[in-house]
Amino acid sequence: MEKRYPSCILASCCIPWDKDYAIMEPLFREEIRGVVKETPHVYILGTAGEGYALSDSQFDRVVKIFNEEMRAAGAEPMVGLISLATSTLTERLEKCLALGIKHFQISLPSWGALSDKEMQTFFKMICGAYPEAGFLHYNLERARRLVQPEEYQQLEELYPNLIATKITTDSIRYIGQLMDKSTRLQHFFTDMGYLYAAMVGECGLLISMACCNWDTAREYVAAVTSRDFEKAIRLQHSLVRFNGDFRKIIAQYGQGAHIDGAYDKLYIKMQLPDFPLRLFPPYSDAGDGAFVALLEVLKHKYPQWYPSQLR
Repeated sequence: MEKRYPSCILASCCIPWDKDYAIMEPLFREEIRGVVKETPHVYILGTAGEGYALSDSQFDRVVKIFNEEMRAAGAEPMVGLISLATSTLTERLEKCLALGIKHFQISLPSWGALSDKEMQTFFKMICGAYPEAGFLHYNLERARRLVQPEEYQQLEELYPNLIATKITTDSIRYIGQLMDKSTRLQHFFTDMGYLYAAMVGECGLLISMACCNWDTAREYVAAVTSRDFEKAIRLQHSLVRFNGDFRKIIAQYGQGAHIDGAYDKLYIKMQLPDFPLRLFPPYSDAGDGAFVALLEVLKHKYPQWYPSQLR
């Protein structure tokens, strides 16, 4: 069946904070312009984009900047909505709709794991109440409740405007069931799960570590889509090994970093050396030591993923 969203590379933008935790607008705009040149499918204010941390005024400003830059590039913006209060989500959603933004990323509220009935109520209040918008659901363990493949199958039938998902697991069992049961949703998988999912059916890449080198990332996607699995497996194996070394670096230098943005800002800094690593308080960033160590590992062990502009 035809998917409700394109098979593509989906990328995020993070927010650069100055020492007073104000948005560094020129640098933020530069980041957006750089990412949208690599893929037109870009979102903000997911977990890596610190969407959980912003006040309403900060949210408004970030969305305004992002919308302007995406429109200038001829691309459709996607905005993340994260909150414990569903009323906050709907208020922010309506602000975005007024700006002409139609695509949104949603996550389940995480104060307590939702029951089956509560999960259904959440999707009814969001997807059911705003049929003019398209929604991507980010299925992550931070929400304390993962939506299962058979539940996506039901949600897909109920809500034609549920268009896609973001899936971070590399579980072959989960991926296989998901691809079999919800056939009209476009599922986006991270670097680790993408290859297997693409062997099973059409899907997209939620780019993470692979954005260290966009040229190699596109080679990886091209190998997968052309069914050149020998090359795709070789590139994915290097990503798996890189991921293992990256975890060791974070454990050694990461200053207790554990929030997604702490990792993604390391990758962005490779493209924009002036990009600060700091996260909005109280969360800890990974620190410059982790960044230097990461570059060294890439340069000497995974040169195909080393940033092209730093060579």
